[in-house]
Amino acid sequence: MTIVATSREEDGRERRMAAETESSSDKDDELRQLGERIADLAARINAAEGRMMALLADFDRRGGWKDDFSSCAEWLAWRTGVKIGPAERALALHAKNWKDDASEKQWRQCFQDYVFPKLGHKRVGEITTADVLACLVPIWDEKRPTAARVRRRIGAVMKWAVARGYREDNPADDAIAAALPRGRRHRTHFRALPHGEVGAALEAVRESDAWLGIRLCLEFVALTATRSGEARRARWPEIDCDRATWTVPAERMKGGREHRVPLSSGALAVLERAREIENGSGLIFPSFKGFELRSPQVAGAFRDLGIPSTVHGLRSSFRDWAAETGVDRTVAEAALAHKVGGVEGAYFRSDLFERRRRVMEDWSAYLAGGRAGTET
Repeated sequence: MTIVATSREEDGRERRMAAETESSSDKDDELRQLGERIADLAARINAAEGRMMALLADFDRRGGWKDDFSSCAEWLAWRTGVKIGPAERALALHAKNWKDDASEKQWRQCFQDYVFPKLGHKRVGEITTADVLACLVPIWDEKRPTAARVRRRIGAVMKWAVARGYREDNPADDAIAAALPRGRRHRTHFRALPHGEVGAALEAVRESDAWLGIRLCLEFVALTATRSGEARRARWPEIDCDRATWTVPAERMKGGREHRVPLSSGALAVLERAREIENGSGLIFPSFKGFELRSPQVAGAFRDLGIPSTVHGLRSSFRDWAAETGVDRTVAEAALAHKVGGVEGAYFRSDLFERRRRVMEDWSAYLAGGRAGTET
């Protein structure tokens, strides 16, 4: 019996060893097959890259990089995301300085509407001042600010082309001014309410059926005299409730400098209400879907109520109130984050924070219907 048992144990051991050997062999086969597939894929990638490099070299030899002012759609991106064509390259160069995606969309739309139809097919080195004028003259009188932007953006592309050696001059530079119509320019301002009507307008907004985030954002803009974008993108970490201060980072400011905003009792009350819609995104005034509010959404609240003012116009209303109630000009300008110019600006370093705090508290009381003092 002992001999039989031992024999059975040896048979079992041999079967297990055979199974393990077979399993190991299967794994080796799988690894070998996988390695062959990886090698084949690598060879295909290398071949594709070789063909792509040959095509790019041919494209470059034929002058493709500097051929058209507009981008060649089929060459917009390749591996590293490098954008081809002078206009695209200029866009890529400026993109890192833009605060949001809207700037790129505006540049692209500007080129598509006013530039590409006339210059898109031309070699960048062949574009003349007359070509640039053909883009500008039709809109110079009716859309002067737009025409000025078109000229600046064409100029940006041309400066890039000069730097790369594709041409020697910028046909959109100052010399072109002599050939542009010198018609009288009518400056237009943002529509704004008389400051005495702002409080009633905010009350109408509060009672409207607009999304709470939009209503609170509008009121916050009015109470802080900030820009719409600064408020729409405001985040909770920027708020110091203990010190009643909102610090707007430099990258979100038009002037590119950090701006401290003193928060009045009215502004703090708005922030307290905003806690009701806090969603973990960090945004103080998120949209209904939890994303960043867009400018048209906020402006739509005024439009839907028939209020004859833009959101930016609230800053003008504040500035008029400040002027009429004796607020020192420098303090009022600091509240709007305007840079003091000239010799005065060269030596001025204070942000007049505490004096601005008293002004903003008075403004808050005024909007609420109370009697406000004056800052002198």
